[in-house]
Amino acid sequence: MNGQTSPLRVRDRALTPPSGNDLEIELEELIFSEWANPGDRLPSERALSDHFRVSRPLLRETLRALEGRGLIRIEAGRGTFIEDLTQVDPTRILSAARQGSITPAHLIQARLMIECSAAAQAAQFRAIEDLDALKLSLYEMHNSKDAEVYANADMDFHLRIVTASQNPVTQLIYGSIKNLVFGLITRSATDNTVTKHGLPLHDDVYQAIANKDAVVAEQVMRKIILVCQEHYGDDLNLPLSTVLNRRAKSNPEHKALLTAASKVVRQPLQNSHNSSGRQGGITRSSGVRHK
Repeated sequence: MNGQTSPLRVRDRALTPPSGNDLEIELEELIFSEWANPGDRLPSERALSDHFRVSRPLLRETLRALEGRGLIRIEAGRGTFIEDLTQVDPTRILSAARQGSITPAHLIQARLMIECSAAAQAAQFRAIEDLDALKLSLYEMHNSKDAEVYANADMDFHLRIVTASQNPVTQLIYGSIKNLVFGLITRSATDNTVTKHGLPLHDDVYQAIANKDAVVAEQVMRKIILVCQEHYGDDLNLPLSTVLNRRAKSNPEHKALLTAASKVVRQPLQNSHNSSGRQGGITRSSGVRHK
């Protein structure tokens, strides 16, 4: 523990003070920033409340929530310190990381490793019911004018490919990150440029799987995932929860969807052995559909 105080080098303050949820995100950004280290002491309550322009009670409540998640340690009379996440339970590490430091770029790399292989396996082992489910998702993606319906259908499409791979280890790994993937898919569904380039490729990977062409299925899945890398711009290297919340604030049309997706991203680790379709995403009322 070095005990130095982490500087308040966070993004410019918005005109409106953050809510409790937004404040937690802002503090996560500070904790996981490149200039903060395990053992660093956070600035005083007074400095934090002045900087974020929030009340002391709200700040204390938020700090207690972060302590409960294992991100910080509050010591009476000494201050608040950033925990060394390498010394705590691995599940808490992943939960903390997914909420504070995982970026679209990280997810793209992980998806390339998991989903390209899954697409190739799906081409080898898919059943007729898998093709039917994929066709239904494609129909919804092509015919929906609603980003929420599109995002849910897109999530179902990718989940079904993982299921069709018939590899329980692949399903387990993908199931554990599917909430994060849904956040990425929601970012894409609210971006016309991404959907314009990505949707035709979904048709192509379906056709490759239907034709039992593992090589083409793997190649096209790679192209689908890399569409995000090509068109996300500055969002690529920001924390995913930050990306979704910022887009929610700047995109009134999709605010409810993006806000709900940011909450899905921030949920605890889910160990899922079943990654079949119709279980990712959110409902029309923008609550969690099923996890």
